[in-house]
Amino acid sequence: MKKQLLTFAIMFFSSFVFAQKTDSVIFNGVTKVIIKNKLSAEENYKAAGKLLLDQGYNIGKKDSEFYQISSEPIKVAATGVAHAFSISVVCKDNSITITPKSKNLSSFNMVSWKDTETTFEPVVYKKLRDLTKTMYSKITLYSKGFNPDQITYSE
Repeated sequence: MKKQLLTFAIMFFSSFVFAQKTDSVIFNGVTKVIIKNKLSAEENYKAAGKLLLDQGYNIGKKDSEFYQISSEPIKVAATGVAHAFSISVVCKDNSITITPKSKNLSSFNMVSWKDTETTFEPVVYKKLRDLTKTMYSKITLYSKGFNPDQITYSE
C-alpha cells in the first residue's frame, strides 16, 4: 500500500512540473498566443499570410508543407534599446500558434539586422518591460485580426 501511495504521489506532483500555464488574459511568462477556430491547417496558413500582409508586415519565411510562416524582422525600440522583431506562426487544424521572436540589435550587428539566419529568440512577456509590452500589443492586434473563437496566452 505504501508503494502505491508513493507512486501516486510522485505521478501527481510530477504532472505539475510539465504543466503549462494558459489563460485568456496575458500574464508574466507568456511566450505564445494560441487561437482556436474551426478552419483547416491550410485555410489557417493562407489567412495568416494574408493577415501579415494586410497589417503591413512582409513575409520572411514560409513552409507550405508544414504550414509555418513568419514575418520579416522589423525594428522595435523602447527605452533606448533596439530589437529586431518577427512574428512566427504555426498553423494546425482548428488552431494557430503565434510566437513573437526578437534579437537585440547591438552596434556590431546593426548592418545585418534583417539577417534571419542568426537566432531570434521567443519573447517572454514581462509587465514591467516596455519592449515586451510593445511586442505583445502587436501580437494581440495581429491575433484579433483572425476573428478567433478563443485567444489563449500560454507559457
